[in-house]
Amino acid sequence: MLAAGRSGRPDGTVRPDRGPETGPGPEIKPGPEVIGPTTPVTVEGMENVLRPLIVIGGSLVVTLLVGWLVDLLLRRADQRHRGVPLWGLLRRCRLPLQLTLGVVLLRGFYDQARIATRHSAGIGQVLTLVLIGSAAWLMVRIAVAIVESSYSRYAHAHRDPARVRRVRTQVTLIQRVVSATVGVGRSPRCC
Repeated sequence: MLAAGRSGRPDGTVRPDRGPETGPGPEIKPGPEVIGPTTPVTVEGMENVLRPLIVIGGSLVVTLLVGWLVDLLLRRADQRHRGVPLWGLLRRCRLPLQLTLGVVLLRGFYDQARIATRHSAGIGQVLTLVLIGSAAWLMVRIAVAIVESSYSRYAHAHRDPARVRRVRTQVTLIQRVVSATVGVGRSPRCC
């Protein structure tokens, strides 16, 4: 009887697709092959990726940059005019301003992104609705800041607590009327 080599086979050879043979076993087949032709990366393929990134990323960067710049300017104006609370109150408008600006940019440049072209009408309508809501939110915040600033000036000028309370009630009523008017006036019309 012949002595088997290190591989376990009588002749000492190793099968290339299996390693040392240790006994009968299933035949190992090569892995699945790529089905269909592979397509190289082309300029058109990269353009389809870069265009949406530029539109969405550019809108986001411009929105954040403008929001930061407006906040910086309002902060400086508030530091220069300590007696006027309007500038500090207008800083509350940063988020609605950024949302409005971002939606305006996306709405304006959405067609250039060429994303979901079959649904572009629906996406455009959704962006328009979000724009209407964010613009209404911004207008309400600006109106509230102006009314609050006027009330603050009045409260500092008059010392009669009863009169200041009456004015405060009237100011609150004006704010609610303005909010309702903006909300109803800016809502989309049906039919």
